[in-house]
Amino acid sequence: MRPGLKPNLTSGNMIRKTLRILPLLILIGSGILLLEGSPLLGRPLVAGSEIPLGTLIAWLCLSTLPLSMVAGIRYIRKPISAVYRFYKRAFSLFILLGLAWGLFSNFLAGNWNFVFSGEEAFRGSETAFTVFVAYTAFIVLGSLLTFIIFLIHHLSITLKQKP
Repeated sequence: MRPGLKPNLTSGNMIRKTLRILPLLILIGSGILLLEGSPLLGRPLVAGSEIPLGTLIAWLCLSTLPLSMVAGIRYIRKPISAVYRFYKRAFSLFILLGLAWGLFSNFLAGNWNFVFSGEEAFRGSETAFTVFVAYTAFIVLGSLLTFIIFLIHHLSITLKQKP
């Protein structure tokens, strides 16, 4: 930085950078809580409610996984070709699925604890549990596989361009 110039910390650029890193910070924080099995997961979201804090934390984690990839990678945020637009659409799909995860899971389980009791009806049954696991895995694995494919594709293009 040149002498006499002060950084403008209130600029829109700083806010945009903060908003780009925020999903990653939420993902890391919620991921740590989920992986360590924090006692917070079983506590109610609000005193007297049926919704455990763990449900919200898992919901945040599943929503911010693909969102952090879109927010952090310029070529996905602002695609420069049809292939990059495909990646953006794929991640947008995973973001929407992540945002719908809690409501869809509540529909499958019939409760906010996502406890499947093996009932005869579809709601709460073993079949509903299988759909729940598949839906959750699709969001996580789909986001990660799309990211890995993006990295391989982008690296191959970058390496071809270098002399």
